[in-house]
Amino acid sequence: MSNALAKSNIKDVAREALRALVVRKLDPSPENYRRLYNEIAGVDEAAEGSAAEQTLGRIAHDFPRTSPELLRVAKAMERAAGKRDWGQLAGLLHEANEAISRYYAAAESWRGLLAELLQQFDASHKGLSRLRKKERLERVLELPASTPEQLQQKLAALVRSWAELATEAAAPEPDPSQTGELKRPAQPHAAAFAQPLVPDDTIMLCDLLAHVLDIGMAALLAYDPAMALEAESLAQQARSARAAYEFNAVRAATKSFLLKVELTTSNTADLHQGILRLLRLVVENVAALVGEDDWLHGQISVLAEIVSQPLDLVMIQHAERSIKDAILRQGTLRHSLTEAKTAFKSMVSGFIDRLGEFSTSTGDYHETIERLSTRIKSTDDIIELSRILDQVAAATRQVQAATLRSREETLKTQEEVRTAEQKVRELQTELSRVSAKVREDQLTGALNRRGLEEEFDRSCAASERRQEPMSLALLDIDDFKKLNDTHGHMAGDNALVHLAKVIRSTVRPTDVVCRYGGEEFVILLPGTSLQDAVVVISRLQRELTKRFFLHDNQRLLLTFSAGIAERRGGETREQTIGRADAAMYQAKRSGKNRVLVAE
Repeated sequence: MSNALAKSNIKDVAREALRALVVRKLDPSPENYRRLYNEIAGVDEAAEGSAAEQTLGRIAHDFPRTSPELLRVAKAMERAAGKRDWGQLAGLLHEANEAISRYYAAAESWRGLLAELLQQFDASHKGLSRLRKKERLERVLELPASTPEQLQQKLAALVRSWAELATEAAAPEPDPSQTGELKRPAQPHAAAFAQPLVPDDTIMLCDLLAHVLDIGMAALLAYDPAMALEAESLAQQARSARAAYEFNAVRAATKSFLLKVELTTSNTADLHQGILRLLRLVVENVAALVGEDDWLHGQISVLAEIVSQPLDLVMIQHAERSIKDAILRQGTLRHSLTEAKTAFKSMVSGFIDRLGEFSTSTGDYHETIERLSTRIKSTDDIIELSRILDQVAAATRQVQAATLRSREETLKTQEEVRTAEQKVRELQTELSRVSAKVREDQLTGALNRRGLEEEFDRSCAASERRQEPMSLALLDIDDFKKLNDTHGHMAGDNALVHLAKVIRSTVRPTDVVCRYGGEEFVILLPGTSLQDAVVVISRLQRELTKRFFLHDNQRLLLTFSAGIAERRGGETREQTIGRADAAMYQAKRSGKNRVLVAE
């Protein structure tokens, strides 16, 4: 980053970059955003790009060339760097990483195979002398093999055939050079390929490794098909390993694979954090832009809460369901609101048209009166004066009729406008109410943490204004994990719903019920002292024991432990809840199904 960026506020730069995207009517792509961000922040992209190009060029030049495959990749990387084809170079770097992994895995595999070959060559086998072993080895080496892998497979088959034979003292055999004949080597028995050469516990560990790779790692790497495929391949290799050199190869391949997994997950974590930071900037900017739109406050508040803390899958799923429901309902309401606004505009436009007509009619009347007034001044004829007065009376009656008609239409329009305004207000209120529903927990219908924050602040302000006490109770279901493990998560969800219903039916309508997280609930008790709050929560405990929770036609007894705290003057929400939480855990340690008062 440049000095200009270091002196500026990152949020301001990001906000200006977003505005520049809109003003310049550019596509909201990451490239355009990065370019505008660097432009506003004063970052020299050319200098940064030059350093990166030099680094990539050095990587291509210094890449190892110890095998034909590595040599091919190194030359391709040099060509790509020379052409400044960074997209191709990125793909070649990934290919180079895999080539190096295969190179070291092959080297480790060869090391194990050669060690096993020497061990079997020196071992005593019934009916197989060292000379015959040498002959068989030479014959295998003379066979055509297009690749090192094929040669490795043939040597492995030879080693397995030797391992088939029972190890015992070999009988002395005559020297073939003295007899002048050579015996043909016996063909390896098929059972040699099935007999394990290592302890059973090693095979079990490899099977366990394959199971972990199949079930855990492949699913974890589902976002990266290449890595997931490599995990499956490594699992198959671990299952089929039986000889010592094969287990050594599995060990080397596993080390290489885990190194790549570490690099991949590290990059993924950085990507997640980068996306979160960008999303925080967008949410903050949108919240500032839609400050007057109450019907968006709920969604924006939920998003702001999610991105302000570590990601939680359950919270994201609940927020997704809430926002989807709000969007669906708000879409219908916005359509009605648009129709109401259109009708309102039409009424106002018609009213203006009628005012114009009335103004035209009045203007004609004034012109007629002035003309007739001139004629009256210029004549002394009684008959002519009578006709002029008749014309004045007729013009006056026309204006009077137009005025009455305009008045009636104006009154009618006023009534229609009032009706339309009322409908618009109702729809806007409903939009805000639907947005506020995002504050609710979708499972229990109680308020969520966002709703708790707003209600706590509102209750605190009311209590301070009225100089009344306010208490808070934190409840936690006893043995909830045991309930989930024994009867399933569906039973746990239903238990939470049951407790929420019992709470709402027991406390006052003015009390506020919130799901604080997991199996915890917070009850705000405005205008309630500490002693009265203990009475309320104790009554709730008794009511819960009376109303059994039914699951699969089984009566299950639900109990909870609770801590109660009365808010002190100037105490924050976190401090009050923290004292209640400490009392609740003390109740848990004291035997559960208890209500304790915070210190």
